[in-house]
Amino acid sequence: MRLGFHHLEVLVAVADAGSIRRAAQLLRVTQPALTTQLHRIELALGSSLFHRRHDGITPTEVGRYAVSRARELLADIGEFETTVRALAKDDQPVGALRVGGVAGPFVPILVDVLRGLLPGRDIPTVMEPMVGTLLERLSAGALDVVVVHEFPGFEVRAPENIDLHVIIAAEPIFAMVAETHPAAGQSEIGLADLAEDDWVMMTPDDTGLYARLRIVCASAGFTPRIRHAANDSSAAAALISAGQAVGGLYATGRPGPGVTVRPIAGTPHCRQIMLGWRRGSEVAALGGEIAERLLKQYFDLADDRPHYADWLAGRGREAILTLPSRAHLPTR
Repeated sequence: MRLGFHHLEVLVAVADAGSIRRAAQLLRVTQPALTTQLHRIELALGSSLFHRRHDGITPTEVGRYAVSRARELLADIGEFETTVRALAKDDQPVGALRVGGVAGPFVPILVDVLRGLLPGRDIPTVMEPMVGTLLERLSAGALDVVVVHEFPGFEVRAPENIDLHVIIAAEPIFAMVAETHPAAGQSEIGLADLAEDDWVMMTPDDTGLYARLRIVCASAGFTPRIRHAANDSSAAAALISAGQAVGGLYATGRPGPGVTVRPIAGTPHCRQIMLGWRRGSEVAALGGEIAERLLKQYFDLADDRPHYADWLAGRGREAILTLPSRAHLPTR
């Protein structure tokens, strides 16, 4: 079963009501029907989300996270609807070019590229971790161009009216460890060297990042202990510098003080970076030039990141512009 909007409402209603009976009343369904729905949700997620007691129902540890994320996603959907309606009004800036993208350096680079190509245009931006949300907004006309990413085995499914253009085919993900970590002195780190460590990851999104990490670690003979979820890179870096966790770093990221960044041996963990636009749009006509300029600025940024500049110097820029053969990538 694939979870949808209604299932998120069920989780929030049950948590807020504190009992199946009261939640059923709020949702205007029968108690048995709601019990069945909740059971199906738990089966789909592979975990019990609520403690059942004679005096009510309370979330488990996993359930607290699930309810919290459900609230955020419901709020995002509400914000999405509000934004689309607002953008559809006549009082929007005439000729605005609306840019969206995942967090990182790509949106600022893209804005700079567009200002060079289309001087004087108003270019509002949206940073959004959920790739599916960005593509839905792009398809609906709420955005004009987006920059998104995907991981091997978890490819993005774009709406029919959207074209995706690959900018970076295989950007490596680096390992971050504390300066005092035993592997910090190595020129590169094998994933097996991190098998006994706790991991910190960014808050889960819809890209399959968590699952991809588990796949590459399984190929190294272990399951990563993901014990920490951070909502920004500085929080993750603080845990790592304190020696409480290890983690991954996107190639263009900055590690922060007390953190050592090393390539992962064999480069098993990478992502693909893509531009997206609506077919037949103004951006589509400029797509090739946008991609060329964005790539140039990307390499300028890479040269400013010592760990990435060294990696590229040893392998060549072509290493990230073509997909590695499937024989060199761990699979499910």
